[in-house]
Amino acid sequence: MKKLLLFIAIFTISTISYSQIGVGPNESVKYRSGTFSKESIERLKATNTIFVCKESDNIEELQLAIEEVWKITEISFIKYSELNTIDLEESSIFKIGIQTISKTQSSGFTSNNILTYLNLSLQDENNKKESYCRIELSQSIEDLTQLLKLNSDEENIDYLYSKGGLHNWNVGFLKTYLKKVNDLIMNEEERWLNLSNDKNSEIKQLASITLYIPEYATLEFKRGVSSMQDETELFKSYSYNYKIINTNDLSKMILESEEPIYYLAYVKSGSNKYVTIMNSKTAAIIYSKAFQGAYRLKSKDLKSISKTIKAFRNK
Repeated sequence: MKKLLLFIAIFTISTISYSQIGVGPNESVKYRSGTFSKESIERLKATNTIFVCKESDNIEELQLAIEEVWKITEISFIKYSELNTIDLEESSIFKIGIQTISKTQSSGFTSNNILTYLNLSLQDENNKKESYCRIELSQSIEDLTQLLKLNSDEENIDYLYSKGGLHNWNVGFLKTYLKKVNDLIMNEEERWLNLSNDKNSEIKQLASITLYIPEYATLEFKRGVSSMQDETELFKSYSYNYKIINTNDLSKMILESEEPIYYLAYVKSGSNKYVTIMNSKTAAIIYSKAFQGAYRLKSKDLKSISKTIKAFRNK
């Protein structure tokens, strides 16, 4: 019998391709977003949406923030432990999803790349799942190590809701993500998860204002242990103002600031990393690139952002 070796798949070729927010009927990362039908949009609008919260979430705070930006449907919030007590008929649901991508080597070893994301879906009249969005979630190394030990997607989802420390699961980030999804669906627009975006002129704003970097984005992972990278080395090629900030403090700023906050919505999901800059007020994605087979933010990622700012500033 071939031995199953669980480790993070490292690909020999890195490709710049991914964003971290996909809006469309195709849930899989491998395919284009697809095109919403009028009927599909109407089916969503006719539902009540349920947002499934982690056990540690402050539901009142999350509800207050998301109700400001989610206008497609009525929305309610429940703990994951309450999910089995809810009748999901005529409901749509925001729930964490898992995608496991396996690759078998010629030696017989198999590597599993586990991706985590927030998915909006409903069951249609034929009891078939209809998907509407996929938002990638950033695993801690501790999360990923645990996920690779578990035996099923169901066990992985149970773990993430009860114990997982997903870095970009906080009220401020979720509010921005859901505004982006809301606005696209309301306009009957799709957005491919694999869409790269470094052509938004709004990025020139960062020539004169601060880019906020959540603390977790500076972590690197070696032999299953995470540690902070050297700040001077990491930002040596970034020519503009930035501030590394505690993730909870950044979430609070996003919620309370009257002015837009430009922040790095960094995601590491499995062996993919996503480098995305968002406007907290409009949910505009002003920069987005990512790599397969990549595990940390690098100086060249910040250099690329800096070059893009300079290019638009000089136009």
